[in-house]
Amino acid sequence: SPAFIINTGDLVDVGGFYEEWGPQYFEPLTGVIDHIPLLPALGNHDVELDGGNNFARLFDWKKREPLVFSFDYGNAHFVALDYQYGTSKKMMEWFEKDMKKTKANWKFVYNHFPCYNLGGHGTAWGRATFVPLFKKHKVDIVFAGDSHIYERFYPLKPAQDDPFQWPVTYIVTAGGGAFLYQSVKHPLLAASGSLYHYMVITIEGNTLSATTYTATGEKFDQFTITKKGGKYTDDYLELAKPEQELIKATERFYPRELYLP
Repeated sequence: SPAFIINTGDLVDVGGFYEEWGPQYFEPLTGVIDHIPLLPALGNHDVELDGGNNFARLFDWKKREPLVFSFDYGNAHFVALDYQYGTSKKMMEWFEKDMKKTKANWKFVYNHFPCYNLGGHGTAWGRATFVPLFKKHKVDIVFAGDSHIYERFYPLKPAQDDPFQWPVTYIVTAGGGAFLYQSVKHPLLAASGSLYHYMVITIEGNTLSATTYTATGEKFDQFTITKKGGKYTDDYLELAKPEQELIKATERFYPRELYLP
């Protein structure tokens, strides 16, 4: 009985095929979405053929561009971005305005295309645009989908000359039901795997606890983040890896951005 569910997109294979929404979304989630709110980010498969019209209509959202929203729960702030606008000045301005208003102790972003991703598609979304903003506004975790695997990177330590000295943790969580991709092992990955999975996150004051389970309920990954005075404790900071190392390891990857205004 979670308070709510967030999803990183691609709820169905072809969003424009209305007949897919029954067997691929509503029927598998019978007994879940009848009493638990589900708040998804938009995925590229969700907009196929109809530009996301079915997606917007089924979730009772007015069709708008970009399709973004935010909400608070307890002492946490959540922001869902639209993967199509990775270089968009309009979405960047909206994000900055939204983050400046929040006083939440915990800040989370979720989006379809990953900023950092080693297995699967290997994607570098928003590197020059949104990654600096995540550090500037002290986002704790950025969740993404698209690559059908699980990847949790160590918190990334910015370079010394970076004006925003805040380590962000990036997680690819996209093991909801489609065919799986090949995962990889890498020194910058705290955990990775090609498996169907889901995450359970709880926050008690200044402590966040996260557990990743397989589809059969077995624990696959687990981590804890603690803050004191709005800053991470030393044990978490000691885990941080140089951001530049990951940038170098993924510099060949395609941004997968549509250059929209």
